[in-house]
Amino acid sequence: MKQNIITLDGNRNIVLQDISGSAVTINTADAEDILQKLEALQNEQLAVLRQMAEEQSETLPDLFKKLLRGVASEKNVVHGNISARSVKMGDEVHYHYYILPAREKLPKKLTSDIPLLPASHIVGREEELMDLRKLLVQNREALLLNGLGGIGKTTLAQVFAHTHFADYAHIAWITQEAESDFLLDFISAEDFRENLAVLPALTEPADIFHAMLRKLNAIEDKPNLLIVDNANKSVSQFKDMLPCAPEWHILLTSRTELTGFTPKRLDFLSPENAFLLFKKHYPIQNGLTDTQITELIELVDCHTLTIEILAKTAEGQNYPFEKLKNALKHDARSGVEIYRSDTPEKTVTIEKITSYLCAVFSLSGLEGDELWLLQQLCALPAEYHEFSLLQTLLQPKKRKKISFLDKIIHWFHHKATNEENSVAPALKALTKKGWLLKNAETNSYKMHKVVGEVVRKKALPTIADIEPLLNAVTEMLSLDQTKDNPIEKFPWIPFGNAVLEVADLQPALAAEEEKNIAVLQNNLALRLREFGKHEAAKTLLEKAVKSAEKNSARRIRPPQEAIPI
Repeated sequence: MKQNIITLDGNRNIVLQDISGSAVTINTADAEDILQKLEALQNEQLAVLRQMAEEQSETLPDLFKKLLRGVASEKNVVHGNISARSVKMGDEVHYHYYILPAREKLPKKLTSDIPLLPASHIVGREEELMDLRKLLVQNREALLLNGLGGIGKTTLAQVFAHTHFADYAHIAWITQEAESDFLLDFISAEDFRENLAVLPALTEPADIFHAMLRKLNAIEDKPNLLIVDNANKSVSQFKDMLPCAPEWHILLTSRTELTGFTPKRLDFLSPENAFLLFKKHYPIQNGLTDTQITELIELVDCHTLTIEILAKTAEGQNYPFEKLKNALKHDARSGVEIYRSDTPEKTVTIEKITSYLCAVFSLSGLEGDELWLLQQLCALPAEYHEFSLLQTLLQPKKRKKISFLDKIIHWFHHKATNEENSVAPALKALTKKGWLLKNAETNSYKMHKVVGEVVRKKALPTIADIEPLLNAVTEMLSLDQTKDNPIEKFPWIPFGNAVLEVADLQPALAAEEEKNIAVLQNNLALRLREFGKHEAAKTLLEKAVKSAEKNSARRIRPPQEAIPI
């Protein structure tokens, strides 16, 4: 796409190119010259001049502005498909602008990764599914699907998007992390900015965000659907900026109660539906009895995610009832109370739910490649990641501390399929066991946030375990000033945060590990500073400085760049 330039020089003359490419200078104080030159310009150039005149209103003469409005009006010139930005160089202002191609039909999926899920994959949520549609259509307000982690919020949103896919002209899916920034997650959603044709000429995150919002609000087709999964408090400040009904339906899922959104609580499954869910994932005919299954699901408080993984574990390991029951009872303990509307007590405990999954984790017999992969994924953002990205980031060839027995087992399983040094077999196995989720359409995988918490409790990876991942993310967050665009680095900020969360849990670190973490902190601080998160950048930099001082270093220097210390 050709970039064009219009210059406003220090004498208030305007210099641009005509159709043939020759320079044209407009004397903005000469009426005859203004009219002659403006009449010869293309409509796109007149549109850019109008934008320049608005921004440089105090600089340009009233005569020029008046004649420009007249010529533009005669030619019926509107702003049209123009993207422009100004750069001040000395006493000159240079307008760099692009003439966009004719408006193309926007794709239905405005973001590439929309994890659609057929209704056949869930049990007992038919009423909630109908309620979502009714509330979105009738209330015309952003709807917040609220509930405990692992209760089925994301799954219900996936099923809703699949069920009503044909009812919407366009659909976008944004995923947040617990402490992530909504603006960052919004502009970094895969292919979102590109599909909306927001050009790379914009470099400030806020400018990109507002340009994307303008594009969304300009979509004539309706209705459209925007889903914000795992929304956190940062979305609240943007509530009034988001597109709204009737053109757009907004659905958010969150563990947190967020102000300004219409709440819809998702509760635990009924005992009847919890039983059906267990049976769905436990097809064994002569195994656990119905009475035993009922007792097990009561032990785990009819918690959706726990039931699914427990059922798959019971099938895969063929454990007897008493072993399952005793494990769950032994690990159940009191914890933080949360609201539950379908019981007389109206409370259940978050810690107890995590304990149940910890018990199932212990029973699952996870080891070798599968355990290693879970440890890697708990150091990644809790969202879907394409197989190719996982293979690149995790670098199984560089995996350390593989026992001789593990190597023999690995060779035995993969020698016929040529999958050695691939994460594919472990991904497939963990998905089958319920520990991972798969989006078949995009060949991407996700670890549920609750599962990540369990892995960190039961099998926290060391820095040595995730060293290739740490190094890969550090490199992704580095910037070559001669060729890289900082905007392209912003999607890696959540990856840096996720790795550092695991690093913060380490009981002790070797000197070399501290050095590598400090480089990651430094690179991440740079990207956060460019994104405008100065306090977060400062906090990370202080940690990096402390580490440097501890290791008797005067400067932390990543491969391409560093913040002076």
